[in-house]
Amino acid sequence: MSYPHIYDNYQDYQSDSEVSGSSFDVPVELVKKELSWLLRDADYRALESIILDDYEELEDLKAAILVNTNKFTSQALNKILDEIDRVVDEYRRGVALL
Repeated sequence: MSYPHIYDNYQDYQSDSEVSGSSFDVPVELVKKELSWLLRDADYRALESIILDDYEELEDLKAAILVNTNKFTSQALNKILDEIDRVVDEYRRGVALL
């Protein structure tokens, strides 16, 4: 399944990535935006406070999620991590095609 909305604002995210050194570095703001749709489900309420914080790198966001594993069911945590992986894969695939 393709997620073309990830590329809608590619130019905005690309300039942020260039600062960090690689166009393959996925912007944290993009991942946070994509995770925000999970907030509709009560199982992901704890995610809201995590994605509202500022993170310099994607690894910082993932670390914040993993520190709070006790706030999520194992299924919810797996879904969050799968969603991050999906966004990363789609973003990098899009960058590679440019």
